[in-house]
Amino acid sequence: MAENFHVSMIDIAQHADEIAEVQRKADTDGFATSSAASVPVLLERSRRINARCFGVSISGKLVGFCYGMKCEERDFWTQCLHRHLTCQRKDKWLSESLIVAEVHVLPPYQGRGIGGKLLSALCRESPYPRSVLTVAEGNVKAQRLYTSLGFVNLSDSFDFPGHPVRLLAMGAEHPLLGLRS
Repeated sequence: MAENFHVSMIDIAQHADEIAEVQRKADTDGFATSSAASVPVLLERSRRINARCFGVSISGKLVGFCYGMKCEERDFWTQCLHRHLTCQRKDKWLSESLIVAEVHVLPPYQGRGIGGKLLSALCRESPYPRSVLTVAEGNVKAQRLYTSLGFVNLSDSFDFPGHPVRLLAMGAEHPLLGLRS
């Protein structure tokens, strides 16, 4: 059941330390201990084209965030993902799309609708007609959330360089389910 909380756009650079802390504490896939959890990586991503980040703070403490940016052909992520997509029209999914880079909610606040609201806000504010993300193959809770918002599988599971678990790619057209009139 969703509680009353406020989702707001936040500046990645200004909140990098808090974001990294939520990332580390909320990570269940073992990725936050790698370079993706570092503040320098967050700062670099904050400068990307149309990078946006949304957060939820409760009692002055950041408890969840979601950020994304424009999917660009030259990105390592995009190039790796292109090799693994099994869906029709790979180019459609990887051009003029929003990369949902991360969605994390601290464990005590999970299951309250925060992750869905964060992802919905990010996609609603996106200038692109679709979103693409990767999710750990074993993270069934996250996959259920994404599916409930209209995301569909775009790949079989695959190994992503530097990631400790196998991933799936998922994509959704905007607006997400639940946001359509």
